[in-house]
Amino acid sequence: MFSLIARRRRGEALTAIAALAASCLLAVVTSFSPQASLTLALLALTYGLYRADRRAGMCAMWMVWLLTPGIRRVLGLSGYLQADPLSIAPVLITVMIAGLEVSRVAIPPLARRVLLLVIAGWAIGIPAGAASASAMIYAFTSYCAAGAAYVIGYREPRRRLGELSLWRTLAVLAPLLALYGIAQNVLPLTSWDAHWLKSIDIVTFGSPIAGKYRVFSTLNAPGIFAPVMALALLGYLASRRAGVAAAFSALVVVFALALTFVRSSWFALAVAAVAYLLFSRGRGLRRVLLALAVCIGVPIVLSPVNQAASALVKRAGSFSSLGSDTSAQARLATPAQLIPESISLPLGHGDGSAGEAAKLTSAQNLRAPDNGYLSLVYQAGLVGFVLVIAALVIALVAAFRGARGIAPDERALMLGSIVFMVAVMFSGDHFIGVTGTIMWYLLGAAAAGQPEGHLTRRGFVRDGGDGGAESQAAAPRGFAP
Repeated sequence: MFSLIARRRRGEALTAIAALAASCLLAVVTSFSPQASLTLALLALTYGLYRADRRAGMCAMWMVWLLTPGIRRVLGLSGYLQADPLSIAPVLITVMIAGLEVSRVAIPPLARRVLLLVIAGWAIGIPAGAASASAMIYAFTSYCAAGAAYVIGYREPRRRLGELSLWRTLAVLAPLLALYGIAQNVLPLTSWDAHWLKSIDIVTFGSPIAGKYRVFSTLNAPGIFAPVMALALLGYLASRRAGVAAAFSALVVVFALALTFVRSSWFALAVAAVAYLLFSRGRGLRRVLLALAVCIGVPIVLSPVNQAASALVKRAGSFSSLGSDTSAQARLATPAQLIPESISLPLGHGDGSAGEAAKLTSAQNLRAPDNGYLSLVYQAGLVGFVLVIAALVIALVAAFRGARGIAPDERALMLGSIVFMVAVMFSGDHFIGVTGTIMWYLLGAAAAGQPEGHLTRRGFVRDGGDGGAESQAAAPRGFAP
């Protein structure tokens, strides 16, 4: 028996080593397109890691989501590709892992129902978007890939929710991404970041600080970077083992989040903090108050002598003048204009007519939607909107039910993070990309609760019973909820 286990372990290790060697060789010998070769290399490497250890493969998936945009900028110094295959690497990897999970286990009816509703909802927008096939395919695939993360979260092996791959990855990467973001503000931009801002028209990066930019780290925009930092901060607030390293990490994350100047993420984080206190029954009050004191007190104290702190105080003060704020009024005017138009088109304007996919078309579309729900109804119409929102409501109900049987601190972190994602959706299209993937993943993980085993096609087994693919390593110190 022991020899059989040892042989299987060696086989898994050899699979991972072979995948790594093949990916490195592929990246070296394929010179016609570094982006294409790196995409294939990442797919092969993630697959090898998944076969060796499922959770390691899932951590690799999150790393690809968080780091690939920055890698694209470095490779883009020699010129950006019109259709960069590296941009879809995270999408392909997410679909691959979800497919592997579906192929190895009997997916419960709940997860199937949520996934099918998401796919059906976005499929409504396919006919209207067919005129711009590339944009439609990109949008449909990306939105459905984010929904597929529900299966990944539902099926990820763990004994505690703090062992989930998302929290493990953020524990390591969040402070590093934050430091890079801070460097974008206090130091001159790197050549790849500067070249990217000149070459790609995505969003406004203008900062209240003259001559500076809103920080975006390795991600594509401040509006994407800010929610990631906010989720990492929630993880630190829920940590049981607060040490010097965790305190430093939380501090740099707060600093980076502040320098994004994304008020919507600040507001959604405040809502999530209240939800966290309610779900934890007040157990995290001291930490929340301490974080609040740091976030408010430090900028006020430094504002007379520091330009960034002064701009931050003014930006936060603009919450009191939202009635006359240009940005806030624009966010309110867009739904008032487009919702009646969308009602007259029950099948929508078509997938790819809003958000990032819209840059692949020449038509006048909703290029920068200020609301994820508005982007959904604009593209898929009322019919698609009802289907996707039905999936979201089912997932939310299942998440709250599944979280009943877990520890209060873990329940507070999971549900607080879900509340944050639902709230931040009002400020941007977060059904897509890393934020959409995170939202559906967290919903799936919360719905699964804290299972002691799972149903495979070979029968019911306990976690860790399939050859070590579900190792139960302890959560990182300082980031265990």
